[in-house]
Amino acid sequence: MRLSTRQRPYITNGRKGPLFNQIGDVIQIETEGAHTYTVDEFSGPLILRDPNGAARSDVTPTAADLIAADASAQRGDCFRLEIRNIGTTGETLTITAGTGVTISGTATIAVDNSKEFLCVVTGPTTVALYSLGTKVF
Repeated sequence: MRLSTRQRPYITNGRKGPLFNQIGDVIQIETEGAHTYTVDEFSGPLILRDPNGAARSDVTPTAADLIAADASAQRGDCFRLEIRNIGTTGETLTITAGTGVTISGTATIAVDNSKEFLCVVTGPTTVALYSLGTKVF
């Protein structure tokens, strides 16, 4: 794998693909209750999430949906994503795994914090979501 020199850092296996090398929009979500992310929302680079009144447990897209979004996706392809909790006191956000997704590391995001993730294709029907650390804003 190599690190690209594009403006938004991403890692590839030396190939270009519509999902794993794209630069996306900033998405804001203010859903009451748990939210299941779509591939378009989750492909980043930034999700601004307001849990809207209480702690929430959001769900990633399924691995099958993420992989299907890029017909050329193969093992090792990946992208970065940051999720920022813009809620108020007590509105902790926890990211949970959709089918075929494995989360490695802490996936809980306190208010006024963000967490960066690396989403990696690990097999034909599996994806790993690695927590890369927390930032306070």
